[in-house]
Amino acid sequence: MGVGEIREPVEIFLNQLHYSVTEEELATALSDLGKISRVHIGKDEDGKSRGFAVVRMLSLADLATTIESAYGREFCGMRIHVERARPRQTEADMWARRSA
Repeated sequence: MGVGEIREPVEIFLNQLHYSVTEEELATALSDLGKISRVHIGKDEDGKSRGFAVVRMLSLADLATTIESAYGREFCGMRIHVERARPRQTEADMWARRSA
């Protein structure tokens, strides 16, 4: 294993996606970055894309290199933005930080 290789799955967050992009198209477009186990496109209550996705990568040689390779990549006429996904904050987490 390489020095920076990540052993457990990691999620990356993408935004600036075209609203017509499907999860299958996105998985195919990013398959050169590593092994993908899940793609989830955020949708509103009507089922329409909100222009972002979370992609779970199983095998990743180097997170920084992967993000750099994907950031700004043109896909369906849009330049996508990529970063490491952060865990969602619960309401309890937000209140705990305020009282600390």
